[in-house]
Amino acid sequence: MLNRRLFCIAWAALLGCVLTISGCGGGSSSAKATSPTLPTPPPSGGTGSIPAGFFAVNDTIGGGPPQLNYGTLAHPVALAWQTIEQQNGVFDFSIFDNFVVNIAPKDSSGTALMVMTLGKTPPWATSQSATCQLDEAGNTIGCTAPPDNIQDWTNFITQLMNHYNGSNAPHVKYYEIWNEADNLVSWSGTPAQMEQLAAAAYPIIKQDTHSLVLGPSVTGNIHGSLPHDPTVWLNSYLSAGGTAYQDITSFHGFVYSLSQVPYPLPTEDCLGTDPNCGGSIVAQVAAYQSVLTQNGVSGRPLFNTEGGFEGANIPDLDTKAAWLAQYYVLQAGMYDSSQVQLVSWFTWGAPDGSLETGGVLTPVGIAYDQVYDWLVGRTLSSPCSNNGSVWTCTMTGSGGYQAEIIWDSSQTCAAGICTASNQTASSTYLEYKDLAGNSFAITNQTVPVGLKPILLDNQSPGGT
Repeated sequence: MLNRRLFCIAWAALLGCVLTISGCGGGSSSAKATSPTLPTPPPSGGTGSIPAGFFAVNDTIGGGPPQLNYGTLAHPVALAWQTIEQQNGVFDFSIFDNFVVNIAPKDSSGTALMVMTLGKTPPWATSQSATCQLDEAGNTIGCTAPPDNIQDWTNFITQLMNHYNGSNAPHVKYYEIWNEADNLVSWSGTPAQMEQLAAAAYPIIKQDTHSLVLGPSVTGNIHGSLPHDPTVWLNSYLSAGGTAYQDITSFHGFVYSLSQVPYPLPTEDCLGTDPNCGGSIVAQVAAYQSVLTQNGVSGRPLFNTEGGFEGANIPDLDTKAAWLAQYYVLQAGMYDSSQVQLVSWFTWGAPDGSLETGGVLTPVGIAYDQVYDWLVGRTLSSPCSNNGSVWTCTMTGSGGYQAEIIWDSSQTCAAGICTASNQTASSTYLEYKDLAGNSFAITNQTVPVGLKPILLDNQSPGGT
Protein backbone atom coordinates (compact mmCIF):
# COMPACT_ATOMS: atom_id res chain seq x y z
CA MET A 1 0.00 0.00 0.00
CA LEU A 2 1.48 3.28 -1.13
CA ASN A 3 0.33 6.04 1.18
CA ARG A 4 2.02 4.45 4.18
CA ARG A 5 5.40 4.46 2.45
CA LEU A 6 6.01 8.06 1.49
CA PHE A 7 7.29 9.29 4.84
CA CYS A 8 10.11 6.79 4.93
CA ILE A 9 11.72 8.01 1.74
CA ALA A 10 13.02 10.96 3.71
CA TRP A 11 15.76 8.54 4.81
CA ALA A 12 17.38 9.35 1.52
CA ALA A 13 18.57 12.60 3.08
CA LEU A 14 20.86 10.58 5.35
CA LEU A 15 24.56 10.81 4.52
CA GLY A 16 26.69 7.87 3.48
CA CYS A 17 29.45 6.89 1.12
CA VAL A 18 28.91 8.56 -2.24
CA LEU A 19 29.99 7.17 -5.59
CA THR A 20 29.90 9.34 -8.71
CA ILE A 21 29.97 8.34 -12.33
CA SER A 22 29.77 10.32 -15.53
CA GLY A 23 28.20 9.68 -18.88
CA CYS A 24 24.69 8.99 -17.65
CA GLY A 25 23.31 10.69 -20.69
CA GLY A 26 20.44 13.04 -21.22
CA GLY A 27 17.86 13.79 -23.81
CA SER A 28 14.85 11.67 -24.56
CA SER A 29 14.67 8.11 -25.75
CA SER A 30 11.96 5.48 -25.63
CA ALA A 31 13.95 2.84 -27.47
CA LYS A 32 14.61 -0.45 -25.72
CA ALA A 33 18.22 -0.98 -24.71
CA THR A 34 20.07 -3.73 -26.57
CA SER A 35 20.22 -6.81 -24.35
CA PRO A 36 22.68 -9.70 -24.41
CA THR A 37 21.46 -13.27 -24.65
CA LEU A 38 19.21 -14.05 -21.72
CA PRO A 39 20.30 -16.58 -19.12
CA THR A 40 18.24 -19.72 -18.70
CA PRO A 41 15.44 -19.05 -16.19
CA PRO A 42 15.50 -21.01 -12.95
CA PRO A 43 13.42 -24.17 -12.67
CA SER A 44 9.77 -23.98 -11.80
CA GLY A 45 8.69 -23.38 -8.23
CA GLY A 46 9.62 -25.68 -5.42
CA THR A 47 7.88 -28.69 -3.97
CA GLY A 48 8.08 -30.41 -0.63
CA SER A 49 8.55 -28.94 2.81
CA ILE A 50 8.05 -25.27 3.67
CA PRO A 51 11.43 -23.47 3.92
CA ALA A 52 12.22 -20.70 6.36
CA GLY A 53 12.43 -18.32 3.40
CA PHE A 54 8.66 -18.68 2.89
CA PHE A 55 8.26 -16.42 5.91
CA ALA A 56 9.14 -12.83 5.10
CA VAL A 57 8.49 -9.43 6.63
CA ASN A 58 8.67 -5.88 5.29
CA ASP A 59 10.63 -3.45 7.46
CA THR A 60 9.83 0.25 7.71
CA ILE A 61 12.47 1.49 10.14
CA GLY A 62 15.74 -0.24 9.31
CA GLY A 63 16.04 -1.52 12.86
CA GLY A 64 15.16 -5.09 12.01
CA PRO A 65 12.73 -7.47 13.74
CA PRO A 66 15.24 -9.17 16.06
CA GLN A 67 12.73 -11.29 17.96
CA LEU A 68 10.81 -12.52 14.96
CA ASN A 69 11.48 -15.81 13.17
CA TYR A 70 11.67 -14.96 9.48
CA GLY A 71 13.71 -16.30 6.60
CA THR A 72 13.55 -13.42 4.09
CA LEU A 73 13.53 -9.66 4.41
CA ALA A 74 10.99 -8.42 1.89
CA HIS A 75 11.41 -5.04 0.32
CA PRO A 76 11.92 -2.10 2.66
CA VAL A 77 9.54 0.83 2.39
CA ALA A 78 12.26 2.79 0.58
CA LEU A 79 12.47 2.11 -3.18
CA ALA A 80 15.96 1.70 -4.53
CA TRP A 81 16.31 3.98 -7.56
CA GLN A 82 14.70 7.10 -6.11
CA THR A 83 16.56 6.59 -2.81
CA ILE A 84 20.04 5.59 -3.99
CA GLU A 85 20.40 7.95 -6.98
CA GLN A 86 18.80 11.20 -5.90
CA GLN A 87 21.09 13.09 -8.26
CA ASN A 88 22.04 11.92 -11.72
CA GLY A 89 25.21 9.85 -11.41
CA VAL A 90 25.56 10.24 -7.63
CA PHE A 91 24.96 7.00 -5.73
CA ASP A 92 24.42 6.71 -1.97
CA PHE A 93 23.92 3.08 -0.91
CA SER A 94 24.01 3.68 2.85
CA ILE A 95 20.31 3.14 3.57
CA PHE A 96 20.15 -0.12 1.64
CA ASP A 97 23.51 -1.28 2.97
CA ASN A 98 21.96 -1.23 6.43
CA PHE A 99 19.21 -3.59 5.30
CA VAL A 100 21.49 -5.83 3.24
CA VAL A 101 24.36 -6.08 5.72
CA ASN A 102 22.68 -5.82 9.12
CA ILE A 103 19.08 -7.00 8.83
CA ALA A 104 18.55 -9.46 5.97
CA PRO A 105 19.15 -13.16 6.76
CA LYS A 106 22.04 -14.71 4.83
CA ASP A 107 22.33 -18.03 3.06
CA SER A 108 25.39 -20.28 3.23
CA SER A 109 27.14 -18.20 0.55
CA GLY A 110 26.57 -14.95 2.44
CA THR A 111 23.89 -13.75 0.00
CA ALA A 112 21.34 -11.44 1.60
CA LEU A 113 17.93 -13.13 1.49
CA MET A 114 16.13 -9.92 0.71
CA VAL A 115 13.82 -8.38 -1.87
CA MET A 116 15.04 -5.03 -3.23
CA THR A 117 12.34 -3.13 -5.12
CA LEU A 118 13.82 -0.82 -7.73
CA GLY A 119 11.27 1.72 -8.94
CA LYS A 120 9.86 4.59 -8.99
CA THR A 121 11.68 7.09 -11.20
CA PRO A 122 13.76 9.80 -9.50
CA PRO A 123 12.61 13.35 -10.36
CA TRP A 124 15.75 14.22 -12.31
CA ALA A 125 15.19 11.32 -14.73
CA THR A 126 11.81 12.42 -16.12
CA SER A 127 10.46 15.60 -17.63
CA GLN A 128 6.95 14.63 -16.51
CA SER A 129 7.21 16.47 -13.21
CA ALA A 130 3.46 16.34 -12.67
CA THR A 131 3.86 12.62 -11.90
CA CYS A 132 6.33 13.26 -9.07
CA GLN A 133 5.21 12.95 -5.47
CA LEU A 134 6.11 14.65 -2.20
CA ASP A 135 7.04 13.12 1.13
CA GLU A 136 5.62 14.40 4.41
CA ALA A 137 8.32 17.06 4.60
CA GLY A 138 7.36 18.41 1.17
CA ASN A 139 10.40 17.02 -0.61
CA THR A 140 9.96 15.73 -4.15
CA ILE A 141 10.50 11.99 -4.28
CA GLY A 142 9.76 9.29 -6.84
CA CYS A 143 7.77 9.80 -10.02
CA THR A 144 5.37 7.45 -11.75
CA ALA A 145 6.40 8.29 -15.33
CA PRO A 146 9.03 6.24 -17.17
CA PRO A 147 12.50 7.76 -17.42
CA ASP A 148 13.05 9.98 -20.45
CA ASN A 149 16.26 8.13 -21.26
CA ILE A 150 16.34 4.41 -20.59
CA GLN A 151 20.13 4.63 -20.40
CA ASP A 152 19.73 6.37 -17.04
CA TRP A 153 17.92 3.27 -15.75
CA THR A 154 20.55 0.99 -17.26
CA ASN A 155 23.33 3.00 -15.60
CA PHE A 156 21.59 2.70 -12.25
CA ILE A 157 21.12 -1.07 -12.55
CA THR A 158 24.77 -1.46 -13.52
CA GLN A 159 26.00 0.53 -10.52
CA LEU A 160 23.60 -1.32 -8.23
CA MET A 161 24.93 -4.72 -9.28
CA ASN A 162 28.54 -3.52 -9.13
CA HIS A 163 27.95 -2.52 -5.53
CA TYR A 164 26.07 -5.62 -4.32
CA ASN A 165 28.65 -7.96 -5.84
CA GLY A 166 29.70 -9.98 -2.80
CA SER A 167 32.85 -7.90 -2.37
CA ASN A 168 31.78 -4.28 -1.86
CA ALA A 169 28.61 -5.55 -0.18
CA PRO A 170 26.78 -8.89 -0.04
CA HIS A 171 24.97 -10.24 -3.06
CA VAL A 172 21.20 -9.66 -2.93
CA LYS A 173 18.97 -12.62 -3.71
CA TYR A 174 15.89 -10.91 -5.18
CA TYR A 175 15.38 -7.77 -7.25
CA GLU A 176 11.80 -6.63 -7.90
CA ILE A 177 11.51 -4.45 -11.02
CA TRP A 178 8.79 -2.07 -9.80
CA ASN A 179 6.32 -1.51 -6.99
CA GLU A 180 2.60 -2.00 -7.76
CA ALA A 181 2.95 -1.23 -11.45
CA ASP A 182 -0.78 -1.63 -12.11
CA ASN A 183 -1.50 1.21 -9.68
CA LEU A 184 -1.46 4.70 -11.20
CA VAL A 185 -0.09 6.02 -7.91
CA SER A 186 3.10 4.06 -8.66
CA TRP A 187 3.31 3.73 -12.47
CA SER A 188 1.63 5.90 -15.10
CA GLY A 189 3.40 4.35 -18.08
CA THR A 190 2.14 1.46 -20.17
CA PRO A 191 2.77 -2.25 -19.62
CA ALA A 192 4.95 -2.20 -22.76
CA GLN A 193 7.09 0.61 -21.32
CA MET A 194 7.51 -1.39 -18.12
CA GLU A 195 8.58 -4.38 -20.20
CA GLN A 196 11.29 -2.18 -21.74
CA LEU A 197 12.67 -1.40 -18.28
CA ALA A 198 12.61 -5.08 -17.34
CA ALA A 199 14.30 -6.04 -20.62
CA ALA A 200 17.12 -3.62 -19.88
CA ALA A 201 17.54 -4.65 -16.24
CA TYR A 202 17.16 -8.43 -16.44
CA PRO A 203 20.39 -9.39 -18.23
CA ILE A 204 22.44 -7.04 -16.05
CA ILE A 205 21.02 -8.47 -12.82
CA LYS A 206 21.33 -12.04 -14.04
CA GLN A 207 25.05 -11.68 -14.57
CA ASP A 208 25.11 -12.25 -10.80
CA THR A 209 24.42 -15.96 -10.39
CA HIS A 210 23.24 -15.35 -6.83
CA SER A 211 20.30 -13.18 -7.91
CA LEU A 212 16.78 -13.73 -9.22
CA VAL A 213 14.42 -11.18 -10.77
CA LEU A 214 10.86 -10.56 -9.63
CA GLY A 215 8.52 -8.95 -12.12
CA PRO A 216 6.77 -5.71 -11.21
CA SER A 217 4.32 -6.33 -8.39
CA VAL A 218 0.59 -5.87 -8.91
CA THR A 219 -2.22 -5.32 -6.45
CA GLY A 220 -5.96 -4.69 -6.34
CA ASN A 221 -9.21 -6.32 -7.37
CA ILE A 222 -8.41 -9.60 -9.12
CA HIS A 223 -12.06 -9.87 -10.22
CA GLY A 224 -12.00 -6.52 -12.06
CA SER A 225 -11.74 -6.05 -15.82
CA LEU A 226 -10.31 -2.52 -16.16
CA PRO A 227 -6.86 -1.96 -17.71
CA HIS A 228 -5.31 -1.17 -14.34
CA ASP A 229 -6.89 -4.08 -12.49
CA PRO A 230 -4.06 -6.45 -11.55
CA THR A 231 -4.80 -9.53 -13.65
CA VAL A 232 -5.58 -7.42 -16.74
CA TRP A 233 -2.42 -5.35 -16.33
CA LEU A 234 -0.28 -8.42 -15.63
CA ASN A 235 -1.61 -10.18 -18.71
CA SER A 236 -0.83 -7.11 -20.82
CA TYR A 237 2.68 -6.92 -19.40
CA LEU A 238 3.45 -10.60 -19.92
CA SER A 239 1.94 -10.52 -23.40
CA ALA A 240 4.22 -7.58 -24.24
CA GLY A 241 7.22 -9.83 -23.55
CA GLY A 242 7.53 -9.62 -19.77
CA THR A 243 7.63 -13.40 -19.38
CA ALA A 244 11.23 -13.38 -20.65
CA TYR A 245 12.40 -10.93 -18.03
CA GLN A 246 11.23 -12.34 -14.72
CA ASP A 247 12.03 -15.48 -12.79
CA ILE A 248 9.25 -14.93 -10.28
CA THR A 249 5.83 -13.25 -10.42
CA SER A 250 5.18 -10.77 -7.64
CA PHE A 251 1.88 -9.58 -6.17
CA HIS A 252 0.61 -7.77 -3.08
CA GLY A 253 -2.05 -9.87 -1.44
CA PHE A 254 -4.27 -7.35 0.33
CA VAL A 255 -7.79 -8.76 0.42
CA TYR A 256 -9.78 -5.56 0.89
CA SER A 257 -9.65 -1.80 1.26
CA LEU A 258 -8.52 -0.75 4.72
CA SER A 259 -11.74 1.23 5.19
CA GLN A 260 -13.90 -1.89 5.25
CA VAL A 261 -15.62 -2.57 8.61
CA PRO A 262 -15.69 -5.29 9.75
CA TYR A 263 -12.51 -6.23 7.92
CA PRO A 264 -12.92 -9.48 5.93
CA LEU A 265 -11.04 -12.63 6.81
CA PRO A 266 -8.46 -13.95 4.29
CA THR A 267 -11.01 -16.53 3.06
CA GLU A 268 -13.72 -13.98 2.22
CA ASP A 269 -14.11 -13.15 -1.45
CA CYS A 270 -15.90 -10.25 -3.14
CA LEU A 271 -17.14 -9.00 -6.51
CA GLY A 272 -15.40 -7.45 -9.47
CA THR A 273 -17.72 -4.46 -9.24
CA ASP A 274 -16.71 -3.72 -5.66
CA PRO A 275 -14.08 -0.94 -5.71
CA ASN A 276 -12.84 -1.97 -2.28
CA CYS A 277 -12.32 -5.60 -3.27
CA GLY A 278 -9.01 -7.38 -3.50
CA GLY A 279 -10.25 -10.94 -3.40
CA SER A 280 -9.72 -13.78 -0.96
CA ILE A 281 -6.10 -14.85 -0.79
CA VAL A 282 -7.04 -18.22 -2.32
CA ALA A 283 -8.82 -16.50 -5.23
CA GLN A 284 -5.87 -14.15 -5.76
CA VAL A 285 -3.38 -16.97 -6.08
CA ALA A 286 -5.65 -18.84 -8.48
CA ALA A 287 -6.14 -15.72 -10.61
CA TYR A 288 -2.41 -15.00 -10.93
CA GLN A 289 -1.55 -18.58 -11.79
CA SER A 290 -4.29 -18.49 -14.42
CA VAL A 291 -2.61 -15.45 -16.03
CA LEU A 292 0.72 -17.28 -16.01
CA THR A 293 -0.90 -20.28 -17.67
CA GLN A 294 -2.43 -18.04 -20.36
CA ASN A 295 1.07 -16.76 -21.11
CA GLY A 296 2.75 -20.16 -21.25
CA VAL A 297 4.64 -19.95 -17.96
CA SER A 298 2.46 -21.97 -15.61
CA GLY A 299 4.25 -23.32 -12.59
CA ARG A 300 6.57 -20.33 -12.20
CA PRO A 301 6.95 -19.23 -8.56
CA LEU A 302 4.66 -16.64 -7.00
CA PHE A 303 5.88 -14.24 -4.30
CA ASN A 304 3.44 -12.29 -2.16
CA THR A 305 5.83 -9.45 -1.33
CA GLU A 306 3.31 -7.49 0.73
CA GLY A 307 0.24 -8.71 2.52
CA GLY A 308 -1.79 -8.43 5.68
CA PHE A 309 -4.41 -6.16 7.16
CA GLU A 310 -2.11 -3.07 7.18
CA GLY A 311 -3.79 -0.99 9.84
CA ALA A 312 -7.38 -1.94 9.01
CA ASN A 313 -9.96 -1.41 11.71
CA ILE A 314 -9.60 -4.68 13.62
CA PRO A 315 -9.71 -3.61 17.26
CA ASP A 316 -9.16 -7.05 18.81
CA LEU A 317 -5.62 -8.49 19.01
CA ASP A 318 -6.93 -12.06 19.12
CA THR A 319 -8.80 -11.46 15.87
CA LYS A 320 -5.63 -10.00 14.35
CA ALA A 321 -3.61 -13.03 15.46
CA ALA A 322 -6.25 -15.32 13.96
CA TRP A 323 -6.19 -13.33 10.71
CA LEU A 324 -2.40 -13.57 10.36
CA ALA A 325 -2.34 -17.29 11.12
CA GLN A 326 -5.12 -18.09 8.63
CA TYR A 327 -3.36 -15.99 5.98
CA TYR A 328 -0.06 -17.81 6.27
CA VAL A 329 -1.49 -21.30 6.61
CA LEU A 330 -3.75 -20.88 3.58
CA GLN A 331 -0.80 -19.84 1.41
CA ALA A 332 1.43 -22.58 2.81
CA GLY A 333 -1.27 -24.95 1.59
CA MET A 334 -0.63 -23.59 -1.91
CA TYR A 335 3.17 -23.91 -1.72
CA ASP A 336 3.14 -27.10 -3.82
CA SER A 337 -0.09 -26.78 -5.76
CA SER A 338 0.20 -23.13 -6.81
CA GLN A 339 3.89 -22.36 -6.22
CA VAL A 340 3.36 -19.70 -3.54
CA GLN A 341 6.98 -19.54 -2.43
CA LEU A 342 7.12 -16.44 -0.20
CA VAL A 343 4.63 -14.48 1.90
CA SER A 344 5.67 -11.18 3.45
CA TRP A 345 3.82 -9.48 6.27
CA PHE A 346 3.39 -5.73 5.92
CA THR A 347 4.95 -4.57 8.15
CA TRP A 348 7.50 -4.51 11.01
CA GLY A 349 8.22 -1.20 12.72
CA ALA A 350 4.86 0.53 12.19
CA PRO A 351 1.58 0.11 14.07
CA ASP A 352 -0.29 -1.07 10.98
CA GLY A 353 1.45 -4.46 11.00
CA SER A 354 0.64 -5.05 14.70
CA LEU A 355 3.61 -7.42 15.11
CA GLU A 356 5.24 -5.46 17.91
CA THR A 357 4.94 -2.49 20.19
CA GLY A 358 8.18 -0.79 21.11
CA GLY A 359 10.12 -3.77 19.77
CA VAL A 360 8.20 -6.27 21.95
CA LEU A 361 6.09 -8.88 20.19
CA THR A 362 2.32 -8.54 20.46
CA PRO A 363 0.05 -11.59 20.34
CA VAL A 364 0.09 -11.06 16.56
CA GLY A 365 3.88 -11.29 16.44
CA ILE A 366 3.80 -14.31 18.75
CA ALA A 367 1.29 -15.93 16.38
CA TYR A 368 3.68 -15.28 13.46
CA ASP A 369 6.42 -17.13 15.34
CA GLN A 370 4.13 -20.02 16.25
CA VAL A 371 2.96 -20.52 12.69
CA TYR A 372 6.60 -20.39 11.56
CA ASP A 373 7.36 -23.20 14.02
CA TRP A 374 4.34 -25.19 12.90
CA LEU A 375 5.10 -25.00 9.18
CA VAL A 376 8.83 -24.78 8.51
CA GLY A 377 10.17 -28.19 7.53
CA ARG A 378 6.67 -29.61 7.11
CA THR A 379 4.89 -30.60 3.89
CA LEU A 380 1.36 -29.62 2.90
CA SER A 381 0.77 -31.74 -0.18
CA SER A 382 -2.66 -30.27 -0.93
CA PRO A 383 -4.43 -26.95 -0.33
CA CYS A 384 -6.45 -26.32 2.80
CA SER A 385 -10.08 -27.37 2.52
CA ASN A 386 -13.26 -26.31 4.22
CA ASN A 387 -16.48 -27.93 5.34
CA GLY A 388 -18.73 -24.95 5.77
CA SER A 389 -16.95 -22.53 8.09
CA VAL A 390 -14.44 -25.11 9.37
CA TRP A 391 -11.07 -25.08 7.58
CA THR A 392 -8.53 -27.89 7.77
CA CYS A 393 -4.95 -28.07 6.48
CA THR A 394 -3.15 -31.39 6.77
CA MET A 395 0.63 -31.82 6.78
CA THR A 396 3.40 -34.29 7.38
CA GLY A 397 6.99 -34.13 8.55
CA SER A 398 10.04 -36.25 9.14
CA GLY A 399 9.98 -39.19 11.53
CA GLY A 400 6.34 -40.03 10.86
CA TYR A 401 5.06 -36.64 11.96
CA GLN A 402 1.38 -36.05 11.14
CA ALA A 403 -0.64 -32.94 11.88
CA GLU A 404 -3.48 -30.71 10.84
CA ILE A 405 -4.26 -27.06 11.40
CA ILE A 406 -7.91 -26.26 11.94
CA TRP A 407 -10.10 -23.20 12.59
CA ASP A 408 -13.73 -22.12 12.38
CA SER A 409 -14.27 -18.81 10.58
CA SER A 410 -17.77 -18.43 12.04
CA GLN A 411 -16.38 -18.00 15.56
CA THR A 412 -15.40 -14.64 17.03
CA CYS A 413 -12.97 -12.97 19.41
CA ALA A 414 -13.66 -9.85 21.46
CA ALA A 415 -12.36 -8.34 24.69
CA GLY A 416 -10.05 -11.28 25.37
CA ILE A 417 -12.73 -13.94 24.88
CA CYS A 418 -12.85 -16.22 21.83
CA THR A 419 -15.78 -18.50 21.10
CA ALA A 420 -15.23 -22.07 19.94
CA SER A 421 -17.12 -25.18 18.90
CA ASN A 422 -16.12 -28.70 19.84
CA GLN A 423 -14.89 -30.76 16.89
CA THR A 424 -13.97 -34.42 16.70
CA ALA A 425 -10.27 -35.09 16.24
CA SER A 426 -8.76 -38.14 14.61
CA SER A 427 -7.36 -40.67 17.06
CA THR A 428 -4.01 -40.10 15.28
CA TYR A 429 -3.61 -36.82 17.12
CA LEU A 430 -2.48 -36.69 20.74
CA GLU A 431 -2.10 -32.97 21.42
CA TYR A 432 -3.05 -29.54 20.15
CA LYS A 433 -1.14 -26.26 20.27
CA ASP A 434 -2.45 -22.73 20.21
CA LEU A 435 -1.11 -19.47 18.80
CA ALA A 436 0.29 -18.44 22.16
CA GLY A 437 2.58 -21.50 22.24
CA ASN A 438 0.60 -23.55 24.75
CA SER A 439 0.25 -27.33 24.36
CA PHE A 440 -2.72 -29.41 25.53
CA ALA A 441 -3.47 -33.13 25.60
CA ILE A 442 -6.45 -34.16 23.46
CA THR A 443 -9.06 -35.95 25.54
CA ASN A 444 -12.07 -37.87 24.25
CA GLN A 445 -10.96 -37.07 20.68
CA THR A 446 -12.45 -33.59 21.05
CA VAL A 447 -10.83 -30.18 20.53
CA PRO A 448 -12.21 -26.64 20.83
CA VAL A 449 -12.03 -24.98 17.41
CA GLY A 450 -12.36 -21.22 17.14
CA LEU A 451 -11.32 -18.32 14.93
CA LYS A 452 -7.68 -18.75 15.95
CA PRO A 453 -6.13 -21.78 14.21
CA ILE A 454 -4.81 -24.61 16.37
CA LEU A 455 -2.32 -27.34 15.47
CA LEU A 456 -3.22 -30.98 16.12
CA ASP A 457 -0.38 -33.50 15.89
CA ASN A 458 0.66 -37.03 16.80
CA GLN A 459 3.28 -36.00 19.34
CA SER A 460 3.01 -36.45 23.06
CA PRO A 461 1.76 -33.27 24.76
CA GLY A 462 4.54 -30.70 24.98
CA GLY A 463 6.63 -32.27 22.19
CA THR A 464 8.21 -30.31 19.36
